[in-house]
Amino acid sequence: MIDFISKFYEKAMEECNKVEIISVDSNDIFFLIRELGLLGSTNNPLLAPYNNLVKGLLSKTYKNPKKEFTFSELQKLTRTEKKISSILEPFKNVDLLEIVIQTDPVERKIILNPLFQKFSDVFNKQVNTGSNLENQEHEKTARTLLGLITLQLFYDYINDFNDDKSKVIRTTWIKYLFLFITVYFKNTSFNESNIDLFLKKRKISPTARELFKDLLKNVHPSYYHKMIKDTNIRKGPGMIDGELLFEFTGEFINGINQIRDYTLVRTLEREN
Repeated sequence: MIDFISKFYEKAMEECNKVEIISVDSNDIFFLIRELGLLGSTNNPLLAPYNNLVKGLLSKTYKNPKKEFTFSELQKLTRTEKKISSILEPFKNVDLLEIVIQTDPVERKIILNPLFQKFSDVFNKQVNTGSNLENQEHEKTARTLLGLITLQLFYDYINDFNDDKSKVIRTTWIKYLFLFITVYFKNTSFNESNIDLFLKKRKISPTARELFKDLLKNVHPSYYHKMIKDTNIRKGPGMIDGELLFEFTGEFINGINQIRDYTLVRTLEREN
């Protein structure tokens, strides 16, 4: 699965860089990125500073050509005491921005790169056709951008397990890993027992497990995701009477299959 995530990251960046205008509904890869960001924005204190910065930057650049910010300006947007330099790292690694040293006076500046501008352009267009900044369509862009940041954090984590900064993403990583693995091995559904078994084995707390299941059940109207098309109470082999069976949507399955095929093609190219 480490290779799968690496290829997901590679494919995501390929898709972002090859288009002039990003349409967050244009293909299954962007769908996967957006759903990643949606789960990351829900009851997740770890990703909250990144989510706040994403939304803050999109709001700040709405109808505003400003592309330069100071560290102190962005620190306020994160609404956290966590150092801004640490929060900016995945934004920089995914090429959304760069940090430059300005002289006279000496000051560090953050410059927004063209990739961020692509997201900003679609956000501005959505705001212009909606009623306010919290419109669901606008949220799609913010969630897709957060998904890209989350994917970068995952990529950093799998490439340096011993990095203390990466370890803090572990719980979030394991939750997503369950969903990826389930579809990767050609399963179209799973039950609550499957979730508990997978997460408990990896020492995820009962509270975190229940929050994850509630999120998958779409009990939060403000964070409605489209990974699960249906939840049914069913009886079957290995299932507890009355427990829920979750069925993946076609978009989520297609997105995972695309990454699997992309991984296979890249492996064959490497071997030849």
